Amino acid sequence: LVLPEGITKIEYAAFKGCSGIKFLKLPSSIVSYDQYAFSDCGGIKEAYIDCPTVTDLRALSGIRDVFFGENVKTIKFNAFYNCKNLGSITISKNVATIESSAFSSCSGLASVLSYAKYINLDYNAFYGISSEATLTYPAGYDYSAWKGYFSNVVADNLLYLQIMLEDTQALLDTSIEGAHYGSYLPGTKQELQALVDELNSKLEDESTDDEQAKSYVEQLKAGIDKFNSQI
Repeated sequence: LVLPEGITKIEYAAFKGCSGIKFLKLPSSIVSYDQYAFSDCGGIKEAYIDCPTVTDLRALSGIRDVFFGENVKTIKFNAFYNCKNLGSITISKNVATIESSAFSSCSGLASVLSYAKYINLDYNAFYGISSEATLTYPAGYDYSAWKGYFSNVVADNLLYLQIMLEDTQALLDTSIEGAHYGSYLPGTKQELQALVDELNSKLEDESTDDEQAKSYVEQLKAGIDKFNSQI
């Protein structure tokens, strides 16, 4: 079930008993949905959620995998409380807050992949999850907010390199070369772009391991520093 952009509200029992639905997509235009909108939809196993505020989806009792898109800012109280079949969560970079008990008692949760650089976890956000659950996050980010919930933590340099390359490309796409104040010196964009292209190629190479990615991150940091010094 892929709901199109433009839908803003989902009413009570809108999809009640639609047991044949396997996949659910909530677009960024969704402002609100009733907590019982998807009652008895136990067949939904995967969900892509992109609405800015994620509220109560406990009715998705069979959900296994959830991906939060880049428009998601807040995951509210009890959003997936006691969804025992939930196995994996991917949290995009713009998620800023996960409220109390949002994923409490999700005893089947095995992995959380977080792209978020700055995130606030309220009290008991992940209380009662398995002690075997693994958190994977970009190596250069602070994961202190997650302490106390995850004993298995992977600081991933490949993930960090990917995010840094995306952010650097965004910087290059918006920067201006020229002689006037605030512009970069002519040729500086070309030099950094060449480095970004080279590292993107290496990132796509399946043989690139985490230790190599760590060295590429340092290369990119040096390239960015040099670029920013030539304004």
